[in-house]
Order: sequence, then C-alpha cells, then structure tokens
Amino acid sequence: MKHIYPWQQAEWLRWWRAKSENRLPHALLLSGLRGLGKVHFAECVTRALFCSNVSQEGAYCNDCHACRLIETQVHPSVRWIRPEKEQGQIKVDQIREVNEFISQTTLQGDYRVVLIHPANHMNANAANALLKTLEEPAKNGLLILISDQTAHLPATILSRCQRITFMPPTHQEALSFLTSKAIDSTMANTLLSLAQGAPLSALRLAQEDGLATRTALYDVLVKLSERKIDPIKSVTPFLSLELLTTIDLILNWLMDILRLQAGSDIIINQDYEGALLKMKVDPGFRDYLMSLRKEICSGFNLNKQLLLESLFIRWMESATCS
Repeated sequence: MKHIYPWQQAEWLRWWRAKSENRLPHALLLSGLRGLGKVHFAECVTRALFCSNVSQEGAYCNDCHACRLIETQVHPSVRWIRPEKEQGQIKVDQIREVNEFISQTTLQGDYRVVLIHPANHMNANAANALLKTLEEPAKNGLLILISDQTAHLPATILSRCQRITFMPPTHQEALSFLTSKAIDSTMANTLLSLAQGAPLSALRLAQEDGLATRTALYDVLVKLSERKIDPIKSVTPFLSLELLTTIDLILNWLMDILRLQAGSDIIINQDYEGALLKMKVDPGFRDYLMSLRKEICSGFNLNKQLLLESLFIRWMESATCS
C-alpha cells in the first residue's frame, strides 16, 4: 500500500485482510521500537476506515472530505487521546470520555475510532477505566493503543487487544530509506546504530543534528569522569533535548563500555572506541538509568533540569577515566 512505509507492508496486508473479511477486532495494540512508524500506521488505518474512495488494497485517497477531516484531527467519529502535558500521564477523566464517546451513535461513517498514544502513559486509574470498554466492546468501535513500552501496560489490557508488533527493517532497507532522504550513507550507518535500526528515529536524529548532540554529550561524560567540569553547569545545552533521547544516548555509551570490559569488540559508537576503552563505570549505573527510563515512559511529571543535574552528578560518582 503506497501510504505505508516499506517495512510495514506485511502488517498492513494482514490488517486489511481481517477488515475485508469482517474480522476487525475491537482493540488493536501497535507495539515495537520507537521510530518504526506506529503512529503513522494507526493514522493510515483510521483513514482507510473512513475514506470515501478507498481502494481494494486499503489505499485511501487523501482528498475526500473524511480524509481531510482526519488529517486535521477534527473528524467527529475519531478521537486522539494524549497526555495533557508533554511527557505527562493520561488520566482517568480522559479515558472516561473515551468510554462515553465510543458507545455513542456514530455521526459520520460506520466506525468510532479512538487512538491512545502513548498507551503506556495511562496511570493506574485510567488503565482500569479502559478495561470497561475492552470488556464490553461497542459495536463498530475500534480502540487503537500505541506503545513502545508494552511492559508498562497491565496484563489485563494486553490480553484484550489484538497486537501488531513492528520489527525494524533489514539494515539495507533502513539504509535505502535514509539515503532517499539525502543522508550520506556513512552518516546513515552511524545514525541507525544509535537508533537501534529504527529508520524514523535515525531520521529524526539527522534532522535535529543528533550526531553533534551526541558529540557534545559524550564529551561532557568524558570530562565529568575526569572531574574536569561542574555537573550542574553542564546540563544547560541538553535542556532542549527530549529526556528519553538523552537517556538512550547515555545508555548506548554505557553499554559500549560494559561490552568492551567484557571483551566484546561489537560496539555502537565505534568512532569513540579509544575513549571508551579508557573508561570504567559501576555496572549499577545501568540499573539507575533503566529506572529513570521507566519513570519517563510511565509519564511521571519529572523536572528535566533537576533530573539531568542528578544524572550528571551520579555519572561523575560512578565513572572513571584512565
């Protein structure tokens, strides 16, 4: 299907076949790494359901009234549920509105669709409220949950959704995608390594000058381990960066150090091998990073500056450079 990313074609065909055979589930869970296009896939599903000129393969026209309404997110039979604040939680009142909306008579089209992203940001009360709809699905209602952290979703919700899991494309497919966006192949290889093979994450790093950010961050980590700079004053350049991106860049650096310490020569940041070989880090620092990552992915309201200050201080206490 022309609107779907090349690595999503098989998943699209399976979904569209189910829809064509009237086997559409009442709840879909789109899972997989960040940067594989889950939100885009969900939007394509929604447009295909409402498009007036949809093809036999599920290709929407992108021009009819319904397609335009969905593009601007004002279609009366579609709801987007997101955290009210950046990196915040999805709250119970938002989900109660979902339950009321999806049980109403449709105003336009045959379906009522709710997209919840990121689903792992629902707090406990919100998740419990969603169970009501999942246990008593409305006719022609479709819930689409989107998450790259399904481990943070309750088992009761996971068991009531039909899951579509997206896997990273082959390296050559991802490389072709990035080079088609005018990204040099050498840079594309490095970006894909940092993004765990997820093409859209790699593309976002390129657009945000992610390699320069990585260089700046890793230079700070080295200097902190040498006790050459103040950890509090070092956070300022990174306050505009998404917290999860900062955490993942540091995790990449840390895991390379631990791999080299274990005798492996397979590392992500190969251009930093010399610096990595000189460093030692308390393995417990990884547990600390993973705990921070879990809090971020659960939508806890964290103070970015205080968190980064604490993180840099903890790094300085845990790392040494010979």
